[in-house]
Amino acid sequence: MKKIIPLVLFILIVGFIGFFFLNNNLAMTTLISQDYGKIAETYNKGVKGITGHSKYYYENETKIYVAGKVSTTSKTKISIILDGENVSKIYGTVSDTDYELEVYYEVGETETLTYVTKTPKGEEPTKTIYNDATADYVLDTILNAKPVMFALSGVAEKTTLQTLTEYTEQDKAQFKDKVSSNFSFKPFGAKFKLTVSDTESYMAGIDVLGKLHSIEHKSGTATDYTIKTTDFVKFDKVSIYWKNQSAFSGVTPESIPTTSEPTPGK
Repeated sequence: MKKIIPLVLFILIVGFIGFFFLNNNLAMTTLISQDYGKIAETYNKGVKGITGHSKYYYENETKIYVAGKVSTTSKTKISIILDGENVSKIYGTVSDTDYELEVYYEVGETETLTYVTKTPKGEEPTKTIYNDATADYVLDTILNAKPVMFALSGVAEKTTLQTLTEYTEQDKAQFKDKVSSNFSFKPFGAKFKLTVSDTESYMAGIDVLGKLHSIEHKSGTATDYTIKTTDFVKFDKVSIYWKNQSAFSGVTPESIPTTSEPTPGK
């Protein structure tokens, strides 16, 4: 028995190491090789796994640092439900230093309504109903919900919905001399860093199975900088329950400003 236990432990350790490095088309071997082509393949696979779902729940967070300390923080939580290629429901909240925002969008049988509650710090909430806002307007302009992605070809021009649902394979050449990988415990796998310049970089957390968990964008100086992060929390098994219609009793629906346009990449 004393000889069997070390043997079993040895087999488990060797099996674990083999699974870690050989699984997912040798993706984790980049921790040793730092091969930009393999990193590009793994990143592309992770992004492809994000697109094509019928339901999404993810969180965006922005932190602004001044003199190395957090100055302001904003966190957005977004749930989206698709009916085929069209959005049927959106629910989002924004917790900012100066205000709280709640947004609910629903496509009905005869009309599409967007309910917006904004509560500035120390003030009474304002309630607005839009009767002609599009899903893109709600996501791109009202919620500024576009997830963070590496600054690669075609990304800046996409809307929030296009970023989530339309996969574009990125050319490996864009990664050359710009990426590196490090071991990660959270998620368990690797973190891929894309360096754009001395003042701008991205970090993607991808697990050993190739699933993309989060992407971070950092810009600024060594002491004054901004970090924007997207955490992809849940897909498909997402429900939206909103019970605040009664709070909008007496509020008359209005049109969105005709001069306002969605701002992809905002």
